[in-house]
Amino acid sequence: MLSTESTDDTLSPETEYCGLLQDFRHYFGVEFSLWDGTTGDLIHGSNSQPVGDQLAMENLVLAVQERREAGFIFDGDGVLSLAVPGLTEAPTRIVATAWFVTRAIDANDSLDDASTLLSMALEETLAWARGQEVWSPHALLRLAEAVSGKRIAEAAEKQCTLDVELVSESLASTFEEITLLHSVTRNLRISSTEAEIAQMATEWLSECVPAEAFIVQYLPTTDDGTGYRDDKSHDFFAAGDVQLDRHEFKKLVEYIDLKRDSEPYIANTNVTAGEAWPFSRIRQLIIVPLSEGKNVFGWLAAVNHREGREFGSVEANFLHSLGSLLGIHSSKIGRAHV
Repeated sequence: MLSTESTDDTLSPETEYCGLLQDFRHYFGVEFSLWDGTTGDLIHGSNSQPVGDQLAMENLVLAVQERREAGFIFDGDGVLSLAVPGLTEAPTRIVATAWFVTRAIDANDSLDDASTLLSMALEETLAWARGQEVWSPHALLRLAEAVSGKRIAEAAEKQCTLDVELVSESLASTFEEITLLHSVTRNLRISSTEAEIAQMATEWLSECVPAEAFIVQYLPTTDDGTGYRDDKSHDFFAAGDVQLDRHEFKKLVEYIDLKRDSEPYIANTNVTAGEAWPFSRIRQLIIVPLSEGKNVFGWLAAVNHREGREFGSVEANFLHSLGSLLGIHSSKIGRAHV
């Protein structure tokens, strides 16, 4: 059973519904039961009042979830059951229920119908009902709507906070990207070799992209700018915890089958954890072309996320922008690979 007695800020890890239970207890003064609004199954039975006949309650709960508004699923003999679709962060749709008394009950009252649905003996039902606070049905509905509105507003506020955080992270990432690209562009004017630019680029990337290693490999060309030389002429630059040498990196590019017009290639554990993946030391990967127009001069790669997380479009677009700058520089110094 879930417990809502604790006043600590830290809730038990088993109680993803504690916030909902605590709200209901605070406003109604009783502990509610929680039901799965999709299956009708009981998730949490109240410790302070009757749960009710579970088989009878199942269909009633499902009807409330379908209507998606608070209502009474039993009302008779001065006893009613209030059901409220609950708003939680859990994926399961929740319906909260509790029993209330709407008039003073004396020992001679007949509560047969309520006793049946409560799944209690008549004497127990009478004893329970006579000890309850008397509520107005209209007050119960208004309070239920108020609690639902409160939770909707809190969920909206939380989502807004998350959205602001995402925008802030995106702006920070964009600023870092602009700063790095500006720095690269400025140094392109004063550097005459690809080696210097590649070495600086791999070092700068470590400040903006959370990868363990970065690789720049230029494709070999003949003196007239066409065709291939042998493998020894490949220019290979790396920084960080590099898990590949130039020959292994060439095999990786061939395995992925990157084309001249390739978009950024991203591989995370959904790819690298498969049995077919032949590079066991590579868990996450981004590869982008060093290109200018239809010309491709090499490849830029980020290897393995520092925190073991997945690479996404933000990192890929960043590398793609840098790859384009390096490709333009290669084009300017006449190293076109057609």
